[in-house]
Amino acid sequence: MAEWVQRADAFLTFNERQVLGGAGRISSAAAEARIGPVYAEYDHRRRAVQAEEARRQEEQDLAELLELERRDRLNEGSPDGVP
Repeated sequence: MAEWVQRADAFLTFNERQVLGGAGRISSAAAEARIGPVYAEYDHRRRAVQAEEARRQEEQDLAELLELERRDRLNEGSPDGVP
């Protein structure tokens, strides 16, 4: 674990970021209590965006299928299968 701490510190230093020392002033439970509602809101928005993207993709897929079906119907009426 100490090796990963050193790597993270080196990464931050390389990118000219401040490396914080010590364990910090906030407990894990307090941090989770503060960030929980923020993450819940983020997750809610993320799921809404994914659902909207899926709905749009379904509409696009359906439109493409309907167009293919329409073309098939048009091709059935011609003698050589080509309109």
